[in-house]
Amino acid sequence: MNTVTLPSTNGKYTRKAWFMPADGVAEKVAVFLDAEYYLDHMDAPEVIAGLAERGVIPPLACLFISNKDAEARHHDFTCSDPFSDYIANDALPWAVRKAGLSNRTGHLIAGLSLSGLQAAYMTLGYPGTFSHALSQSGSFWWEDEWLVKHLREFIPSEGKFWLSVGSEEKGAGMVHGPTDLCQNLDQDTGVAHMAAGLASYGHTVRNHVFDGGHDTRCWKEDLPQALEWLLSKER
Repeated sequence: MNTVTLPSTNGKYTRKAWFMPADGVAEKVAVFLDAEYYLDHMDAPEVIAGLAERGVIPPLACLFISNKDAEARHHDFTCSDPFSDYIANDALPWAVRKAGLSNRTGHLIAGLSLSGLQAAYMTLGYPGTFSHALSQSGSFWWEDEWLVKHLREFIPSEGKFWLSVGSEEKGAGMVHGPTDLCQNLDQDTGVAHMAAGLASYGHTVRNHVFDGGHDTRCWKEDLPQALEWLLSKER
């Protein structure tokens, strides 16, 4: 796996990233936000390599992008248009070229918690770029379900969304540092509302409720079946 630094063309962003080539000829690129979680706690490269080796998913080139720090997460992953532009127009094209692909459409973007919110937002906002969203315990409670309430404003598309959440993800009335994001809704309720909203606009949605809470152990167990559901039916 190659470690790189990816700057944005406008000079606003510079993020550390890790590129994992496909085992074979890549069919698409998967972008993983919150790289530190996927690499250090969830063994995502091993999971992906195992699925591809068994033929469960197509060969996949992966780009894992650092979250930088806690404050950056809160700015980058809360339905941020500037950050979305950086990923879609700077980071992804670099990975597409690195993977030897010419196709800039039909790719996958993944995230968890706040980055799960951003992954869904980007799939809606860039339907010609991302058609698959993996959102694990997505923070759709943000700004009193802002994204759910604004679904009608996005260009109609047929995205494929895996939205998972834990049965124990309760806890409204919390404030999350370091920028004091107010959570006024249980995590599982926000995910359920988002899944219903996406389905009502014609998207393909899997709302998977796993046993457990908001932690990497649960997300690691969720990851293989999520990727299989998102990608295997295309073969």
